[in-house]
Amino acid sequence: MSASSISAATYGRSSAPRGGEPPVSSGEEQIFPAHYQGIDQVVDACWRLVEKEMFRRGYGQAEIKIHMALAEAVINAWKHGNRRDPDLPITFRWHFDDKFTFEVHDNGSGFDHQAIPDPTRPEQITGESGRGLFIIKAFARSVEWRDQGRHLIVCFSPPNRR
Repeated sequence: MSASSISAATYGRSSAPRGGEPPVSSGEEQIFPAHYQGIDQVVDACWRLVEKEMFRRGYGQAEIKIHMALAEAVINAWKHGNRRDPDLPITFRWHFDDKFTFEVHDNGSGFDHQAIPDPTRPEQITGESGRGLFIIKAFARSVEWRDQGRHLIVCFSPPNRR
């Protein structure tokens, strides 16, 4: 499947708000990124599922941080978790209550998130990986891994709460 064609076939069932429909406060999508060039479209498709409700709930100033964390999570799941396999799905879930939570679940072999070197250390500063998790942790209220590192749960407080 091609990540460059945004369709129900590529992204599973669609619960994204269309036209004048109200924003959706929770949902789940299966995504199948086919190649790195299409990963931005995959991230944008996930973002469109949450952006109206995020705006309605006053997350405006935090949106860039949330978008960056979401992008890093999806890219990591595709690149490191699923090892770029276009046949393996990535599950994207989201939920709004007193906070915004998104989840990204890949079908890889998992990893030990505590074993990732600190990307701010001088010997890691020019490294090719490790910054995504650092960004996610820096921007989110809380970050949790389950299922041996295959399931990431990221929470954000509304801007007026921390």
